[in-house]
Amino acid sequence: MRAVCAIAGLTLRAAVRSRALPAVALLLVALAVALPMTLRGDGTPAGEVQILLQYTLNAANFLLALCACWFGCAAVSAELEDQRLFLVLTKPVSAAQLWLGKWLGLLLLLALLQAVTGATAYGLLRWRTRPGALSPAATQILHTEILTARRLIRPEPPDFAAAARAEYERRAAAGDLPPDLGPAAIIRLLEDQYRAGAGAVPPGLQRRWIFPVGTDTPAALSLRFRAASSAPEAEEPLFLVWVAGAPERSDRWIERLEAQPNAVYTLALPDDAVAADGALTVDVANLSPGGATAVFPAEDGVLLLVPAGGFALNYLRALSIQFARLALLAAVGLTAGCIFTLPVAALLTGWTALLLSLGGYVGTMARSSHTITDTPLFEPFFRALFLGLDYLLTPLRLPPVLEWVSTGEWVGWGLVARTWIWRCGIYAGLLWLLAVVVLRRRELGAPV
Repeated sequence: MRAVCAIAGLTLRAAVRSRALPAVALLLVALAVALPMTLRGDGTPAGEVQILLQYTLNAANFLLALCACWFGCAAVSAELEDQRLFLVLTKPVSAAQLWLGKWLGLLLLLALLQAVTGATAYGLLRWRTRPGALSPAATQILHTEILTARRLIRPEPPDFAAAARAEYERRAAAGDLPPDLGPAAIIRLLEDQYRAGAGAVPPGLQRRWIFPVGTDTPAALSLRFRAASSAPEAEEPLFLVWVAGAPERSDRWIERLEAQPNAVYTLALPDDAVAADGALTVDVANLSPGGATAVFPAEDGVLLLVPAGGFALNYLRALSIQFARLALLAAVGLTAGCIFTLPVAALLTGWTALLLSLGGYVGTMARSSHTITDTPLFEPFFRALFLGLDYLLTPLRLPPVLEWVSTGEWVGWGLVARTWIWRCGIYAGLLWLLAVVVLRRRELGAPV
């Protein structure tokens, strides 16, 4: 372990001596300060936080990803080319210790750079949202909806299979079934119809959602919703009536509002809206005079927000997830530098970084039912390629944690643990083993 720590210290000191660390740190600080001054939001507290955190940190993470790729590739390949690595491997230092020490040194370097960026963005956020800088109403919205951490609770999914079977039995009793389809096909079609229309609320009708909150009901519950209109060309608002509370209560909470299509709204719910069994029942009625149908998307149409912690710790968890991505890129660069020359290693690592950022597209292509290429001869090859890449990239896909933080959504410890285990444990460990095998076979030096 002493040899690993020594190599890590030498790697960090080499970066400082080359003035790479101060130069990149100044560039990151300038980016964190200049970008919020250049971009303009919508004038709301949410827009200001989105620019300060989401846009600024995404741009900084892109620059840090480039640093991780380049420093990782140069850490070994550059020393191999000028034969400085021979002096290290002739000492009692194994290839495993060399790679691990280099990687830990790069992690220290990247941690310092990310700490500078994160602290700068956080300081600017606190300065621009300080007491007196915003109106009292904006300050209240900021601290209750944005500078917090709220867990998302989705409604219980309807039993589409049971509804489809009941509809099939009703039609079978009435003799209203297509003769060319079997019972299983008819039930499957009915189930797909129920699923497709689950979020639609026609005019004059209502829809019910049940959220499993639990008996230990927290305070300050909020309901977030987004609805599209079946008549988008009219650009007329949807008149919705929201009701929350146990259905048997006569004093249920009611909120009436005109909602613009596709806009996101947040409604504060009373603390006694949750029933004694821990379920929250929410109904919405569509009373739009224009006759438009309100369509709530299945993913984020209606969500319940429950306070789960503070903003600062949530912000640190999001940064730790982003840091795990940088650690994996540094590991890829190190292993590529052990195998190839610096230009080839940099190209391969950059391609890997691009592939990681396109994981969603790869998954879409792998699960697509359409043809991938116009040449039928290459179709099986590309299909197998996308399926293999999707299998490798699925554990590495990350949700938009910076977007979550900028909207007050909770970043869980479980997500942090899974990200670090997969990226810095399993995948980085496999890259370490590959680099050790390659360095041992190259016979660069023998310990004396």
